[in-house]
Amino acid sequence: MTLPAGIALRDAHPDDLEAIVSLMSRDASAAPIPAPTADHHQAFETIQWDPAHRLIVAVMGDDVVGCMQVVEIPDLATGRRRLQLADLRVAPEQRNRGIGSSLVRWAVHYGEGRDCTAVQLLHDRRCDRLARFYAGLGFEPSHAGYAYQP
Repeated sequence: MTLPAGIALRDAHPDDLEAIVSLMSRDASAAPIPAPTADHHQAFETIQWDPAHRLIVAVMGDDVVGCMQVVEIPDLATGRRRLQLADLRVAPEQRNRGIGSSLVRWAVHYGEGRDCTAVQLLHDRRCDRLARFYAGLGFEPSHAGYAYQP
């Protein structure tokens, strides 16, 4: 897989957590988060020790410029697994360089290597830009999603 010049993908390290949370809080739909909370640290630790989860970062030098979580989900319908993509983010000033596409392509390749039957994701359907982005990578709008947030 070809990556944009100067970009590398790797598993996140604990030292990356502040940059990852910052990326997520820079999302237009998120509230600013000044620093990772105890809940962020706990979630990161869970991702690190659970072999069904991976948190991948795109780095340029020492800077985290993108991130994505992948989760393998057991699929009783097939007896195999599906791969769920979550929290894909790219720093606004680094968008349109192929970083997000590289993260998604990495995930698809990873899922194929893990014998996953599908790679799936949810995105804010109010954002046409995201719908075009995922469609351009071969994803099809096959299911409706719902969220309940108490």
